[in-house]
Amino acid sequence: ILVYAVSDNGYLLWKNYLHGGIWDLGSAITTTQDGGYLIIGELDAIEWGGCCYTHDSDTRDIIKLNNQGIIEWKKEITYSNYGVSDYHLPISISLFKTTQGDLVFLAPVGSRIGVNIIMMNQEGELIWSKEYPEFYGTEITENASGQLVLLGWSGSTKLLKILDNTNGDIISEKEYPGLFYPIAATSAGQDLVVTGFIKRIDSLNYSPTFLLKIDDQGNEIWRKIWDQETEISRGPLDVIETNDGGFLIFCQTDPPPYATLIKTDSEGNEEWNRTFGGSDSQIGYSVQQTEDGGFIITGRSDSFGNGAEDVWLIKTDSNGNEEWNQTFGGSFIDVGHSIQQTTDGGYIITGGTESFGNGG
Repeated sequence: ILVYAVSDNGYLLWKNYLHGGIWDLGSAITTTQDGGYLIIGELDAIEWGGCCYTHDSDTRDIIKLNNQGIIEWKKEITYSNYGVSDYHLPISISLFKTTQGDLVFLAPVGSRIGVNIIMMNQEGELIWSKEYPEFYGTEITENASGQLVLLGWSGSTKLLKILDNTNGDIISEKEYPGLFYPIAATSAGQDLVVTGFIKRIDSLNYSPTFLLKIDDQGNEIWRKIWDQETEISRGPLDVIETNDGGFLIFCQTDPPPYATLIKTDSEGNEEWNRTFGGSDSQIGYSVQQTEDGGFIITGRSDSFGNGAEDVWLIKTDSNGNEEWNQTFGGSFIDVGHSIQQTTDGGYIITGGTESFGNGG
């Protein structure tokens, strides 16, 4: 597991590599109240085809670091995964802090269609976990009422579940005719805004992107759809509310460059879009708005850097114009999966590396 602390102008401040076995991966990071960091990931995974599968399939590792990246404690969260190993990207996704200060994330259900929600406190102690079979969960967040909101899809058109935050019981479900694959959500005052994509039956390669605003009980307020084939969408990855009350969709397009930002106003009307990268593959995984009103993206790139793929960091201004970009890595594969801005205005990144540490 790689952990990089980067200054506000892109210079590496310190780095740490957390090693537990053949392959280790950090998939999400968040700051803690004491100024440190909490990572969700997997230590001692099995490398497979250049990526990795989890070795201890029914656990996830919770790692607490101080503000210099030194391990303070490590714990395992155990849940039901039927002993099936998972592809590295869904090791854990959608980590967020609730208004009560607890932490929630999603973990897949092995080779079956389904998802687990896991809630723990900031000391890494399990509060509850619950499986939702036959539902491919992609995002977990919280509404203005303090209830959990689970997004995903299944054989039905029900794309959203509102859950009791004390035990995960389903309170209600919602469907949105014409929309099928929600990917990410962000709060918007008392409401939520969701992005996702639509598979068109007349085109196997083209997936229009949508933006959907709903109230805190999941009732639709408005929707917008990007249905242009000038750049073939490969699907949105994230959405955030911006300081001006609008929204930023982070997605991929094809042909290269792949990393794309779409900025909208508060009603979902596009204001601008920007693409980033070189002629080869660039894939982003995480975007945040920065204190100066700009944006920071992390992911991986094989157009720039030293190796096959390197951690890729891009900083833009508030209009999406690139201010700087940096790569970090060695001669093999290095990937940034999650980024957060720190209290000193810099950034903290976690991901995986084959270039450094004892694994690879």
